[in-house]
Parts: sequence; C-alpha cells; structure tokens
Amino acid sequence: MKKIKRHLKELLAITLNTQQISYIGREADPAFNLEEVTGFGGHIVIPRKVAADALVEYFDDRERIVHLCSVLFHLNGRGGSGGIIELKGFRPLQLALEEAGFRFDSELQRFVQTQEGRKTGDWGYLKNDEEYRLAFMSIDVVGSSELVQTNLKVDIENTLRSFRLWIRSIIEAENGRLWYWHGDGGLAAYLEEEGVSAALRSALKIIALLPVFNISQNELRYENDLRVRIGIHYGTARYTSDTARIQSDDISETINIEQKHGEPNAVFVSESAFFLASPETKKFFTEDGQYGQLRLYRNIRL
Repeated sequence: MKKIKRHLKELLAITLNTQQISYIGREADPAFNLEEVTGFGGHIVIPRKVAADALVEYFDDRERIVHLCSVLFHLNGRGGSGGIIELKGFRPLQLALEEAGFRFDSELQRFVQTQEGRKTGDWGYLKNDEEYRLAFMSIDVVGSSELVQTNLKVDIENTLRSFRLWIRSIIEAENGRLWYWHGDGGLAAYLEEEGVSAALRSALKIIALLPVFNISQNELRYENDLRVRIGIHYGTARYTSDTARIQSDDISETINIEQKHGEPNAVFVSESAFFLASPETKKFFTEDGQYGQLRLYRNIRL
C-alpha cells in the first residue's frame, strides 16, 4: 500500500485544492473533518499538501484506501465543494492499484479485486522453509539506464509499470508467479518439472508479443522500443512467503545465464531445464553455447 498511498498523496496535492480534498474525504467518510485531523483551527488556510497527507493517513488501512480511491475516481469530472474535480496525471495511481490487484469497474464505479489479486502467492501448498524444485526465469530490460537520456522520468516509470503488469499476466497465464521485480527486471518461478515447459512458453510469448506491447503501451519516444533478455534454469530454492527474499545457487545461475549470455530479445535455457521440456516446446530451441559445464539452448529466430 505504500506505493498507492504515495501516488494518491501526489495526485491530490497536485490536482485538487484544499476545499476539494476536504469534500472528497467527507464523501468517503461523513465523519471526516479536515480541520480536526490536521489540527488547524478555523479561518486558517490549510496547505493542500498538508490536506492531502492528512486525508490519506486518515484512511490508513488497505480497505479504506481502496474505498477512498474509488470515491475519488467516481467523482472525477463532477462538481462538488471547491469546484469541478479534474484528475490530471492519475495513471501512476491507477497502475499502482492494478499492481496490487485492483481495477476500476465503470459500472459499479469502484475498484474491485481482480482474479489475479485474489490468488494466493504460494500456490496454495508451499510451506515456509521447505525446499522445492522449480523452473526459474530471469527477465531484464536491455539498456534501461540509457532511456533517461531521451525520455521523461514519468514516461519511463509508467512504461516500466505497464511492462511489469504485462509480464505478470503472461507468467500467471502459465501458472507461474512473478516472485519479485526491481524497476526494470525480475524473477519468475514455475512449479516442479512441469513448470519448465510453462516457463519456456511464457518466454516465447514475451518475445513474440513484445512488438504489440511497444505499439500499445510503450510511452517512450518512438525509437525507444523495449527489448528484453531472458534466462531459464531448473533447480531448487527454499521457500518463504516473502518471495523477494528467496535466494539459492540455482536462482543465481538463472540470473547469470540471462546477464552474461543473454542477448536482446532472445531466450537462453540451461540444459538442465531444456531436457525437462516437452518435445513440442523443445523444437523451438537450438543449442547455442555453454555456461560452465552446462550447454545452453536459444530460441530459434522465426
């Protein structure tokens, strides 16, 4: 919720005046009193940043924050105390809510939890501190540090957020999980030997559909299409519900395959993963190089 609260505070402070912020609060909770919450007495002008911070902190838990966002989006374009509410630059907040598993339902006029948001992050049966065999997929955006030279920061952030959501949808469609994502790359995991073919299918989908993402969701300059490197390996890891903290030698191997041997818009697979894949999946890969004692396989350029 930290990211949602941060974007919500910024949106309120930038686009609404203090009177409108107070009005939004009362619409979301009739008991809300801005002067009482901020400690400002009557006839004292409350800075809108102070008002925005106070409103968001008043709606402090997950359910109430989502409710506040629902009220805010519902009132967008409508008149109220302080004038017509016009939300400008609300996309970062909307993306943060989508990342948390919520989308705005135009018929219900509120944010509802998506199917992905209701999924458990542990596939139902994984237990903390137990070791499991998994297929790992490391993904990284190529040359992301160079994007700042020709693009606005907000466009880079919005594009990478959209990219993460797009990547996650492809991974989860194959019953994988995005264990973590740090800005321009991350790690996905797939269960057991059957997960290897699922990981390879996910990677092939990403490469094949990346042009569609660049056409429809890339907000960067036209010459800055996103490109990715992907590495896949099969091994073990000791599970914890905080998946961003999971580490293992095989996860490190996966990342090394992607970083040291990967190429733009290509998938490199270790032989330990490749030989567990289905014949139908294997035919889209060919041997290409070696990593330590492991042979590597690369997707065939069609």
